Amino acid sequence: MVEIGRIDSEKSQSIVDRTIFEQWQQDNNLFISTRACKKVEQLIKNQNLVIVAGHSGSGKSAIIQHIALKYRSQGWTVKPIYEVRELINDCLLIQIICNRVYECLSP
Repeated sequence: MVEIGRIDSEKSQSIVDRTIFEQWQQDNNLFISTRACKKVEQLIKNQNLVIVAGHSGSGKSAIIQHIALKYRSQGWTVKPIYEVRELINDCLLIQIICNRVYECLSP
């Protein structure tokens, strides 16, 4: 699972995450875009959540990694998610930060 956003800077990424991105980039050099990949890219532009499902070996991870690398090259923060709990914690943190910013800006 991958989370894409503009919250953290690339500098805060762990060595493990950087190593993962380097491996993804090497794998991506052999990636050939498919209709499925283009459909997922289109859906991501218009939806908050996209679930990519398919048979084992059908290219789900390759598609997600390819798209994540595209967003990363455009300045987005891309964070590999290892457990659903991480995603939930990040969402809660974003809500807390946004609420605090709103409270500071409110008259």
